Amino acid sequence: TTKAALVVRLVPWPRQTPHLNNMAPKASEVDNSVLSPTKGPRSKQTSTQEMCLLSVYVVGVWISFLVYAWVQEALAKEDFDGEIFKFTHMQVMLQSFANCIMAFIGIIFESWCWGLPFHLNAGVEIRHWFIASLGYQGAHFFGIQSLHYVSFPIQVVCKSCKTIPVLIGETLIAGQKASVKKWVSVCTLSMGVLIFL
Repeated sequence: TTKAALVVRLVPWPRQTPHLNNMAPKASEVDNSVLSPTKGPRSKQTSTQEMCLLSVYVVGVWISFLVYAWVQEALAKEDFDGEIFKFTHMQVMLQSFANCIMAFIGIIFESWCWGLPFHLNAGVEIRHWFIASLGYQGAHFFGIQSLHYVSFPIQVVCKSCKTIPVLIGETLIAGQKASVKKWVSVCTLSMGVLIFL
């Protein structure tokens, strides 16, 4: 399987959103010279480069998450001239703004390097993005507020149980019927979190 075919499969979530099926570029429309510089079987050098790149990404995620955790907990716990940081809404808004900028840069990069369609909304109606953004704001607001009472590791562990309300919401609101395998996976994950606590 070529990288071009892999990109076609990954853009974007065709099973969940049928109206996006026509957005994915055809294999003939993708510039293979960008995604696959050499024809034929993958070389060891390419595999080594990809493993190095994956290692950089993993370490980058770890470092970023550690810094994020340290700053979040410091803001929530430390006293600033006798007062605790209370501007949680502003903090979440700034986070969202930074996320928008990074996402916009990512869309431009994909469009420029891979020749993918330039869609700011990914073909999804604005009202759906609005609902998702409200959920994002609420999740981060309550998550940051919880740091006044628990440590960041405890917060992260408890957030791992969020799969249960998500699964219930999919069933009651979206009308999607989850498989037995999915229910077992979610319950197993949650039980593991409870045992850890």
